[in-house]
Amino acid sequence: MARTEPIYKLIDELPTRSITVRVLKALDFAAPGQWENLVGFTETIHAVTGETDDALVQKIGERAIALYNDRTQGYRRAMWLYQTVDRVDRLAIGPLAMVNTAGAQIRWLGFLKRFTPKAEPLQGLDLALKTVSELAGFCLINGIPGDSIGDFVKSLGAYSKESAIRMAALVALDGVLPLGPNFLDSVANTLRGANADELAQNKLYQGIAKFLPGGSEFSQGRAPASSAAPSKYSPRSGGRSAGAAVTSRYAGDPKGHLSFVQDSFGEVRGWMSDLVQRTQMSRDKLADALSGVVEVSDTSLDYVAAFLDMSTNYFEHTGTQTLARRLVERAVHEI
Repeated sequence: MARTEPIYKLIDELPTRSITVRVLKALDFAAPGQWENLVGFTETIHAVTGETDDALVQKIGERAIALYNDRTQGYRRAMWLYQTVDRVDRLAIGPLAMVNTAGAQIRWLGFLKRFTPKAEPLQGLDLALKTVSELAGFCLINGIPGDSIGDFVKSLGAYSKESAIRMAALVALDGVLPLGPNFLDSVANTLRGANADELAQNKLYQGIAKFLPGGSEFSQGRAPASSAAPSKYSPRSGGRSAGAAVTSRYAGDPKGHLSFVQDSFGEVRGWMSDLVQRTQMSRDKLADALSGVVEVSDTSLDYVAAFLDMSTNYFEHTGTQTLARRLVERAVHEI
């Protein structure tokens, strides 16, 4: 796993001020009033439960920590996924996208195009793989089989708080900003033209492949404890028991995973389109919103998108908050 810190330390150490925080606040128009930068484990318990009794707060915290540390649950693996997405962005996707953009606009760097992926296919595959990462994290947190595309798509309409701003940021920063208003068609074209060998070479794919069908960390689903908080996505009725083998219709290799990514994005793109239309999200609107964070011009949006890839960790930041919230909610029902 990328990091092994306990959940209370991860939430305690989230920054109150950073580029990531400023960017997420600037995107409030895409998820109005949903997100506040909730930092601190005890503060999270207070905010989620409204509880003020110190002894009860302590019990809730202890149970939440125990759930996170229980490796039969999916919480730690979901955290690893959120961290992996941003780690790859900082080390691979962002720099490659910016180098390619520079190669396209600065003549003496044009030769770099021969050595780096084209920005549009790279960004398109990046968006699709991040979408699949969110799906895998959702399945791990909810204890359902990791190829439950339908359940994930249904859940998007109920996404709120940290989850809502994370998906809004995904569409804005990894879709509209780098790829423009036709980003959905662009990603679909990229996926249609992709092959298994190209996918196998992608750094983000390499990081998350074990969580996809056939992988060693693929979510098997679990039967939640009888006292656990009920969930419409939990396999209480007719679900598989914990540890039961899950047979996915997708092969556990790059070819099968490419089909899984294609199907997942194909199902999610309708929700993304609705979000863009509902919030009137556009490159111009994003440029205005982000102008207080980074210098923006009409000719620099590709650079801005690549810069934000390298300088923000919105997946990990909001993912930590999502996990802390879900752990506290479940702990309250179990004590």
